[in-house]
Amino acid sequence: MKKFFLASVALLFLSSVLALAQTPYTMEPTDAPAELPKALSALLNPKGIRLLQAKNGAPTIVCEVWWAKSVDTHTSTSKTSSPYEGLATGALVGVLRFVEEGEDSRDQKMQAGFYTLRYAKVEADPEHSDNGAPQDAVLASPLWADKHPEQVLKLDELLRVSRLSAKTKKPVVINLMPVNPAYTEMPALITDDQGDCMVQVKIQLKAAAKAKPAEMPVSILLVTPIREDGES
Repeated sequence: MKKFFLASVALLFLSSVLALAQTPYTMEPTDAPAELPKALSALLNPKGIRLLQAKNGAPTIVCEVWWAKSVDTHTSTSKTSSPYEGLATGALVGVLRFVEEGEDSRDQKMQAGFYTLRYAKVEADPEHSDNGAPQDAVLASPLWADKHPEQVLKLDELLRVSRLSAKTKKPVVINLMPVNPAYTEMPALITDDQGDCMVQVKIQLKAAAKAKPAEMPVSILLVTPIREDGES
């Protein structure tokens, strides 16, 4: 019985190692680009992350993300168990860049370029949700449409500018996922057996007067799997 247990543990460990070795994604640090507007660049950490995917044996950039130096919060009265409940709706979380065409978490095509990322809880998409519960997310808006990055946008305005990111006339939604406590060192690159790829980081929360700065772990879904119909 003991030998069988040890053999099972060894097999599970080997499977995990093989799965890790087979993941096509890697991550590296990247500087904030000089072409960002100075007002926006001043709100971001100078170092972000670059997500790479191996294609034909060569690393190809999937996207780049730079995080806000501090993210606005609010006092939540909600009784939900969401770990992101304290983030202020419309608060700037970061900036995303696609070097080539990308997609959001709902298979909407996004042109190459820069997008602001702002927090919101959005209605579930029936095609991408099993339980219909509202989804914690960041909404992507093209840089040219998000004219006041230092301000917290009201939800109606955020939805309006985010709809400019895709040709579907729907807001562009990038899901925030449950944080995996097994990853204590951040930023961390996480892939699962369904083909999802997430980056888990700690963001700095904007502290109230005389309060100590606080951090919040965040897991952002950057890649979804390819479906049989060719969508991801």
